[in-house]
Amino acid sequence: MSADARISQATLDEAVSGDPAAIGLLWKTWNPPLLRFLRSRKVKDYDDLASTIWVDIASGLPRFVGDPSAFRRWLFTMAHRRIIDNARAIARQPATTRLRTTPAAATTNAFAVAGSAEWAIGLLQHLPEDQAAAIALRILADLSAAEAAEILGVSEGNIRVLTHRGLRKLRERLVSNDLGEPGADQDGKIRKSIENASNVVTLEAFRSLTPDA
Repeated sequence: MSADARISQATLDEAVSGDPAAIGLLWKTWNPPLLRFLRSRKVKDYDDLASTIWVDIASGLPRFVGDPSAFRRWLFTMAHRRIIDNARAIARQPATTRLRTTPAAATTNAFAVAGSAEWAIGLLQHLPEDQAAAIALRILADLSAAEAAEILGVSEGNIRVLTHRGLRKLRERLVSNDLGEPGADQDGKIRKSIENASNVVTLEAFRSLTPDA
């Protein structure tokens, strides 16, 4: 069940009207997937950025018109724009003050809870930015290809190509065991899932490897 299904139009309307309980329910429902999305996009201070995004949402909420799905698109559009602004701000910093991260460290942390959303986020760290963004929007934000395309400013076909290429790359790295050592049991689970998938991993197959994403 998508998060949208847990937010009724009546609840959203109450939030737009300023009801604190309804606004709190929006936050409780959508903040976890928002945080996973930000982390998948390599945002360092993702909690702080999420707070900033919710401040933006709260400011614009009285003027919002639409259903729960439209609210979800608005939230992740806001997040995408903030990520771009954040990346530009970091790029303007002196090189010596920038955060240094390594894919290996991200993978180690992800495999500490292999099979969870943490693991999925770790996998996405190995993909090019555009592929990771497309997959994150499709899976972590549970958006359609058309919705992801609108947020990223590309065509729906481009989203499908990026998702296809990204999942294929993940499959190749998983098969070659090039993403770390999650342990024999987990490794067997991954390989079995891949063997049961088609030649190129589908969106559903990736979801089966990330049950809580």
